[in-house]
Amino acid sequence: MVGSCRAADDEALVANLKERAADMNISGSIKFKVNVPFSEIISIFQSASIALHTMKFEHFGITPVEMMAAGILLIAHNSAGPKLDIVGPATETAGFLATDLDSYVKHLLFCIEGCDRQTSEYDKIKLYAREWVTTKFAVSCFEEQFYE
Repeated sequence: MVGSCRAADDEALVANLKERAADMNISGSIKFKVNVPFSEIISIFQSASIALHTMKFEHFGITPVEMMAAGILLIAHNSAGPKLDIVGPATETAGFLATDLDSYVKHLLFCIEGCDRQTSEYDKIKLYAREWVTTKFAVSCFEEQFYE
Protein backbone atom coordinates (compact mmCIF):
# COMPACT_ATOMS: atom_id res chain seq x y z
CA MET A 1 0.00 0.00 0.00
CA VAL A 2 1.46 3.30 -1.09
CA GLY A 3 0.29 6.72 -0.02
CA SER A 4 0.83 9.79 2.02
CA CYS A 5 -0.42 10.75 5.44
CA ARG A 6 -1.63 14.32 5.50
CA ALA A 7 -2.69 14.49 9.13
CA ALA A 8 -3.49 12.52 12.28
CA ASP A 9 -6.64 11.03 10.70
CA ASP A 10 -4.59 9.48 7.90
CA GLU A 11 -2.01 8.16 10.37
CA ALA A 12 -4.81 6.58 12.44
CA LEU A 13 -6.18 4.91 9.30
CA VAL A 14 -2.77 3.39 8.51
CA ALA A 15 -2.41 2.19 12.10
CA ASN A 16 -5.87 0.62 11.89
CA LEU A 17 -5.02 -1.12 8.62
CA LYS A 18 -1.81 -2.49 10.12
CA GLU A 19 -3.78 -3.81 13.13
CA ARG A 20 -6.35 -5.44 10.87
CA ALA A 21 -3.60 -7.06 8.80
CA ALA A 22 -2.04 -8.42 11.99
CA ASP A 23 -5.42 -9.72 13.20
CA MET A 24 -5.88 -11.52 9.86
CA ASN A 25 -2.32 -12.92 9.98
CA ILE A 26 -1.44 -11.31 6.64
CA SER A 27 1.07 -8.70 7.85
CA GLY A 28 3.88 -10.53 6.07
CA SER A 29 2.06 -10.15 2.75
CA ILE A 30 1.51 -6.39 2.93
CA LYS A 31 4.04 -3.58 2.75
CA PHE A 32 3.00 -0.13 3.86
CA LYS A 33 4.91 2.62 2.02
CA VAL A 34 3.92 5.89 3.68
CA ASN A 35 5.25 9.30 2.62
CA VAL A 36 7.96 7.75 0.47
CA PRO A 37 10.04 9.89 -1.92
CA PHE A 38 8.72 10.38 -5.44
CA SER A 39 11.64 8.38 -6.84
CA GLU A 40 10.45 5.35 -4.86
CA ILE A 41 6.90 5.80 -6.13
CA ILE A 42 8.24 5.82 -9.69
CA SER A 43 10.10 2.59 -8.96
CA ILE A 44 6.95 1.00 -7.55
CA PHE A 45 4.92 2.11 -10.59
CA GLN A 46 7.52 0.61 -12.93
CA SER A 47 7.03 -2.84 -11.44
CA ALA A 48 3.28 -2.70 -10.70
CA SER A 49 0.65 -4.40 -12.85
CA ILE A 50 -2.58 -3.56 -11.03
CA ALA A 51 -3.60 -0.68 -8.78
CA LEU A 52 -6.56 -0.25 -6.47
CA HIS A 53 -7.55 3.34 -5.77
CA THR A 54 -10.31 3.21 -3.18
CA MET A 55 -10.69 6.84 -2.12
CA LYS A 56 -14.30 7.96 -2.38
CA PHE A 57 -15.20 11.35 -3.80
CA GLU A 58 -11.66 12.39 -4.68
CA HIS A 59 -12.10 15.72 -6.45
CA PHE A 60 -9.75 14.86 -9.32
CA GLY A 61 -7.17 12.21 -8.58
CA ILE A 62 -3.73 12.75 -10.08
CA THR A 63 -2.62 9.39 -8.67
CA PRO A 64 -5.03 7.39 -10.87
CA VAL A 65 -3.86 9.42 -13.88
CA GLU A 66 -0.22 8.69 -13.02
CA MET A 67 -0.98 4.99 -12.58
CA MET A 68 -2.71 4.78 -15.96
CA ALA A 69 0.10 6.73 -17.64
CA ALA A 70 2.53 4.18 -16.18
CA GLY A 71 0.59 1.36 -17.85
CA ILE A 72 -0.91 0.00 -14.64
CA LEU A 73 -4.41 -1.50 -14.75
CA LEU A 74 -6.51 0.75 -12.52
CA ILE A 75 -9.51 -0.14 -10.41
CA ALA A 76 -10.87 3.05 -8.85
CA HIS A 77 -13.91 4.04 -6.82
CA ASN A 78 -16.88 4.92 -9.01
CA SER A 79 -17.22 8.49 -7.81
CA ALA A 80 -15.97 12.04 -8.35
CA GLY A 81 -12.79 12.44 -10.43
CA PRO A 82 -12.25 8.82 -11.51
CA LYS A 83 -15.91 8.58 -12.58
CA LEU A 84 -16.39 12.04 -14.07
CA ASP A 85 -12.99 12.92 -15.52
CA ILE A 86 -10.58 10.00 -15.64
CA VAL A 87 -11.92 6.49 -16.25
CA GLY A 88 -15.63 7.11 -16.77
CA PRO A 89 -15.50 9.40 -19.84
CA ALA A 90 -13.10 7.15 -21.77
CA THR A 91 -14.61 6.00 -25.06
CA GLU A 92 -13.11 2.53 -24.57
CA THR A 93 -12.09 0.67 -21.44
CA ALA A 94 -9.30 2.65 -19.81
CA GLY A 95 -9.73 1.11 -16.38
CA PHE A 96 -12.40 -0.12 -14.04
CA LEU A 97 -14.79 1.56 -11.64
CA ALA A 98 -16.07 -0.18 -8.52
CA THR A 99 -18.44 0.74 -5.72
CA ASP A 100 -18.43 -2.20 -3.34
CA LEU A 101 -16.47 -5.28 -2.34
CA ASP A 102 -18.07 -7.48 -5.01
CA SER A 103 -17.27 -5.10 -7.86
CA TYR A 104 -13.70 -4.54 -6.65
CA VAL A 105 -13.18 -8.33 -6.42
CA LYS A 106 -14.72 -8.92 -9.87
CA HIS A 107 -12.44 -6.36 -11.52
CA LEU A 108 -9.41 -7.46 -9.52
CA LEU A 109 -9.87 -11.09 -10.55
CA PHE A 110 -10.21 -10.06 -14.21
CA CYS A 111 -6.99 -8.04 -13.96
CA ILE A 112 -5.08 -10.80 -12.15
CA GLU A 113 -6.13 -13.36 -14.73
CA GLY A 114 -5.16 -10.99 -17.55
CA CYS A 115 -1.77 -10.30 -15.97
CA ASP A 116 -1.12 -14.01 -15.52
CA ARG A 117 -2.02 -14.81 -19.12
CA GLN A 118 -0.75 -11.59 -20.73
CA THR A 119 -3.92 -11.53 -22.82
CA SER A 120 -4.40 -9.13 -25.70
CA GLU A 121 -7.42 -7.64 -23.90
CA TYR A 122 -5.20 -6.84 -20.92
CA ASP A 123 -2.62 -5.19 -23.19
CA LYS A 124 -5.34 -3.26 -25.05
CA ILE A 125 -6.66 -1.78 -21.79
CA LYS A 126 -3.17 -0.78 -20.64
CA LEU A 127 -2.33 0.86 -23.98
CA TYR A 128 -5.64 2.66 -24.26
CA ALA A 129 -5.41 3.92 -20.67
CA ARG A 130 -1.93 5.28 -21.27
CA GLU A 131 -2.97 7.00 -24.51
CA TRP A 132 -6.17 8.33 -22.93
CA VAL A 133 -4.56 10.04 -19.96
CA THR A 134 -1.44 11.26 -21.72
CA THR A 135 -3.65 12.92 -24.33
CA LYS A 136 -6.52 14.15 -22.17
CA PHE A 137 -4.33 15.44 -19.35
CA ALA A 138 -1.37 16.75 -21.36
CA VAL A 139 -0.20 20.27 -20.55
CA SER A 140 -1.17 21.37 -24.06
CA CYS A 141 -4.73 20.14 -23.42
CA PHE A 142 -4.98 22.16 -20.19
CA GLU A 143 -3.55 25.25 -21.92
CA GLU A 144 -6.07 24.96 -24.74
CA GLN A 145 -8.99 24.56 -22.33
CA PHE A 146 -7.73 27.46 -20.22
CA TYR A 147 -7.67 29.79 -23.23
CA GLU A 148 -11.13 28.69 -24.31
